[in-house]
Amino acid sequence: MPAVSLFQRAAALVVAAAVPVVLYAAIAQKDKVMQPSEKLKKVGFVLLGVTDLERSAAFYRDRLGLTVQSKSEGFVFLDAGGITLGLSKDLGATRKPTAGAVEVVFQVDDVKGMHAALKARGVAFTQEPRQVTAAEWAANFADPDGHCLSIFGPPTGKAK
Repeated sequence: MPAVSLFQRAAALVVAAAVPVVLYAAIAQKDKVMQPSEKLKKVGFVLLGVTDLERSAAFYRDRLGLTVQSKSEGFVFLDAGGITLGLSKDLGATRKPTAGAVEVVFQVDDVKGMHAALKARGVAFTQEPRQVTAAEWAANFADPDGHCLSIFGPPTGKAK
């Protein structure tokens, strides 16, 4: 068995002592409280890739009743009540499939009433209004590019 020098023993002790310090530092970094400037503030808008910008803009404006905030080359931005819904032709051309595992949920005060109003404007529902929680209902539909959309809220405008 080779002789271990005093230097090697000291080095081994330093390494052994350093391991818990390094592990503690890693854990402390993981549990570090974020400063307000380090946190994401809020979702500002949702951007959907579309294949036909005008067709999609007409769907959201004319059938769903959203107001167009602005338009620019390849984009339409709509007011979706506290969040902006953006439609992007470039995103639709570069990402396949166009529709992903995402659902845009519109909060409403009367699911059954909004369902009837949207249906009257030509929106085809994939799922009819149904109870999804003790007090909330939902109904699902899709936009012209197949993006999953839904309305969500109480079943009627009256308190139940």
